[in-house]
Amino acid sequence: GTGAGDVYVLDSDIGRVFITACTNSPLHCSPLLTIATTTDNASNFPFVQVRPDGVITVSYLSEFDPYPSLPIMFVTCTPAGAPKQPVCQQPVTVTNVVTPSGLMPNVNISVLGASLYPQFANRLETDGSYTTFLVYTDCANLYNEPQPAAENGGCLNTQVRMTFSQNGGQTWSTPTSITPAVAQNFFPSITNDPSTGTTSIAYYSTRNDFFFRDTRVFMSQISPGATTVGTAHPVSAFSPIDIDPGGVSYLGAFDYRMGAIAHGTGTAGQSHLYLSFDSDTVNGTYNQKPLPELNNFIELITY
Repeated sequence: GTGAGDVYVLDSDIGRVFITACTNSPLHCSPLLTIATTTDNASNFPFVQVRPDGVITVSYLSEFDPYPSLPIMFVTCTPAGAPKQPVCQQPVTVTNVVTPSGLMPNVNISVLGASLYPQFANRLETDGSYTTFLVYTDCANLYNEPQPAAENGGCLNTQVRMTFSQNGGQTWSTPTSITPAVAQNFFPSITNDPSTGTTSIAYYSTRNDFFFRDTRVFMSQISPGATTVGTAHPVSAFSPIDIDPGGVSYLGAFDYRMGAIAHGTGTAGQSHLYLSFDSDTVNGTYNQKPLPELNNFIELITY
């Protein structure tokens, strides 16, 4: 239909979120369309997916109003065929997250902004409707340093929360934790396999590490037609991601976005889920000595 084969690019700048529609080949893009405007520069981290019916769906973080509340917003847009601009509806508030400041003290990674980065997946149902699952990181236990320091010392327990919509993003369920065990759970990514309707959620977690410090990737799935998340399983080895040479993960080189994409044939055992993530399970050589080195990894999971 209209917009088939088009490419959509989003960006944020000084309190605004933009979208442009581009023809795929040759590349010819529409003028930037502003889909969100706030009074400060807090609107950022947009995420976009196109449903099988061509409808463009977008999430992003809005401004602090009032501090420290940070709304997660959702927008649907109708394609007009690039290089024409799409037509976008008014943003809808998915939920308000009370954002902590400081660090996850066990892991040395900031819990501001980027860690809340919401992602979602659209699942086509047998009746032609869509279910949209959205995941994000939330602080479950914020530690505040005593006076006179009066600074937030960090989040002692972070959770991955999920909410879903069954009416095109107009209303959303009450967010629930899919990681109830006490640990640092963060940077979730989500994808739906359209051939089976199975939705997969992956995230970093310090679960089962005695000091809640070393991380590994966990994954859980939502069965076709269901809205509840199944049992989580580790899919990578433990990795002390915050002791790489030079502390680059602390300085921001650690990627705030885990990647996940799945597809299959519709037959059990032939679905492929690819996860991309950071880990230092492989040593590099520094001054002729082996030391953990932060690298990008990709892992294939079949189901």
